[in-house]
Amino acid sequence: MDLFGIGPMELLVVLILALIVLGPQQLPAAARKLAKLTRDLRRMWAEVSTDFARELDVEEAMDDIRSVTDTVKTIRRPLSPVELLLEQTTTSDTPLTAQPTTVTTAEEGSNASDT
Repeated sequence: MDLFGIGPMELLVVLILALIVLGPQQLPAAARKLAKLTRDLRRMWAEVSTDFARELDVEEAMDDIRSVTDTVKTIRRPLSPVELLLEQTTTSDTPLTAQPTTVTTAEEGSNASDT
């Protein structure tokens, strides 16, 4: 068991030195201060790590919102005739050719049926 790279024998030596330097009356107060400091540092580290995680989640959410917004904008905007032609040429295998259309009026239709 290593605590901060300190083995059990080194930890025992540090505790004996602390007892000699601080004395038996000040050692419990120093241990409480050290424990409080450790607790506060852990709490601050947890807050910082959750803040980082929250910021990363916010950035990912904003990227998702931007991509959806861009998609909605392209869907809402009607395509121009040139864009429609370009889209048709890229989706179809055959090129677009102008095919003649015959428009018959009602009079021409009745004349054609009479002959």
